[in-house]
Amino acid sequence: MRYTREVLAEAAHRCMSIDEVITFCGGRPYHQLRRHLTKRFAHFGIDISHFNPIARRTAHSRPARDALQQAVSASVSISAALRHLGKPVNSRSRTLFHQWVAEYSIDTRHFLGQAHQRGRPDFDRLAPAEILVKRNGKRRSQTSRLRRALLEIDHINGDWSDDRRENLRLLCPNCHAITATWCRGGRRRTP
Repeated sequence: MRYTREVLAEAAHRCMSIDEVITFCGGRPYHQLRRHLTKRFAHFGIDISHFNPIARRTAHSRPARDALQQAVSASVSISAALRHLGKPVNSRSRTLFHQWVAEYSIDTRHFLGQAHQRGRPDFDRLAPAEILVKRNGKRRSQTSRLRRALLEIDHINGDWSDDRRENLRLLCPNCHAITATWCRGGRRRTP
């Protein structure tokens, strides 16, 4: 449908919102039609100041001072404060959070920064007294996480077809990776 000056002027006179204009004109809504119509009204110089404002997303709306103060007081990190406010934890929210706190002059010195677990026990970590002991021949771990390392055969002269005993050596994968003969990428050495 073509939104001509006459059609839009009549729609602006009879309607109170962009959505009513779409219904009035009989057009099928599509992505960004509201933006297109707003630009067409501006292009033709048609006044739509009486239209109801379009509801904006509130994910980044400014919280009240009291709500922000309560969230900051109850939290030890920016992420926790944003969660307390019901805001998404992303870079945009963090930037706005810094602005809000600065504008309201709210003290955040009690925030722990990236050390938000400081003073809390780490359940995966063993105490030094449990690690630094002499073992009596038993396995160190009850699980199979500590497997024996696989050794790789290295051809000293770089020729993979030369399997003489004096040309072979066993290396751990890390040591083998730093040799010149590792993985077909090293230079060949002549004996």
